[in-house]
Amino acid sequence: MLVKELLSGLRKDITKKKTNVKKEEVVKEKESVEAGPVITIAREFGSGGREIAMKVSQKLKFDFYDKEKIIETAKKNGIDTSLFEQLDESKIDSFWYQVSPKEYDIPENSDSYEVKVNNDKMFMIQSDTIREIAQKGNAVFVGRCASYILRNTAKKVFITAGLEDKIKRVEKRYGLSRDKAINLIQTADKKRENYYDYYTNTKWNAPENYDLIIDVSKTGIDGAVNKIVKYVNENKK
Repeated sequence: MLVKELLSGLRKDITKKKTNVKKEEVVKEKESVEAGPVITIAREFGSGGREIAMKVSQKLKFDFYDKEKIIETAKKNGIDTSLFEQLDESKIDSFWYQVSPKEYDIPENSDSYEVKVNNDKMFMIQSDTIREIAQKGNAVFVGRCASYILRNTAKKVFITAGLEDKIKRVEKRYGLSRDKAINLIQTADKKRENYYDYYTNTKWNAPENYDLIIDVSKTGIDGAVNKIVKYVNENKK
């Protein structure tokens, strides 16, 4: 079964689980809030992308959404998120490090099949929640394939940095040796690349997938923040 077909079926199942959201309340909320820009930020590990995303959200007074905040929002929207509590993060990490973007058909009797199915469910829940949040506008998303999910409406940013700068940042943040920092950077970026490529069938760091690509080694953290804010203010529509 192709991944798109599986995800289509999962969307129907997830939709049935939404409860306690009155239609008239949703309509009223949409009418009372003017949708503003939405920003998605994808980043290389150690580039400072998460810090940049948070600072951009603070400067623009937008809501900030990462994986945890998206799950929290899904739960508030009546979606059953108990799956997330059952997932084995070590198995998920191993899956995304090893899986090929082209491996859509994983044998049902393989060790990876259950992990794949759970990942697909998780991706669908997150995707539907991201779309719902984006309808209200004034939001900054970091990671989670948001740049692809909102590819037709969001301001899409990719954050990169020179290897030496990434190593120094990871060494300082995690208290690692140089060799371990390099290994963590390479491993994390491979998982991010496989995750993005697997669900979007496009390249994670391809320039054509983004409106703005920023090298933090050239701009610094605050310079990157200012560049994104300026771009958003100049391209609000």
